Amino acid sequence: MLHKTLKSLALLVTLLPVSSHAQQAYPLVCRGGGGMETTVIANPGASTVSLNIRFLRQNGAALYGIGVGYCAWEDRGVDDNEPDLILYESSGQIFMFCQGTACSFNSVDQNLMHIYRMIESGGDFTVNVYNDGAGFMRVVSVQ
Repeated sequence: MLHKTLKSLALLVTLLPVSSHAQQAYPLVCRGGGGMETTVIANPGASTVSLNIRFLRQNGAALYGIGVGYCAWEDRGVDDNEPDLILYESSGQIFMFCQGTACSFNSVDQNLMHIYRMIESGGDFTVNVYNDGAGFMRVVSVQ
């Protein structure tokens, strides 16, 4: 009986995924401003911050230039079936100040602040992302 149980356990182990490997990330080049929209979501209980960035899909490659509020891959435009929402997640402190409906924030995460400043000023930024299959281009790193 023990032998049969061990065989079943071995079969079960071979059917389970070994481990999740990191997704392959690719550089997405963006220019802030224009129709680009940002949402900052702070989760104080978990000490995390999410920056959601909705961008316009550029038809052509980034190497030909980027329009204001648009993102594109280095070698091609963003397809209609690819998400137009970037998700950057950070842990650590965030400081928010709101007056009426206008809020500003600061964070110890310099990548988060760099992206946010570029969006607000209409500057260029590049993020290495992967399509998570759930509607987001998830940021792995910032260039």
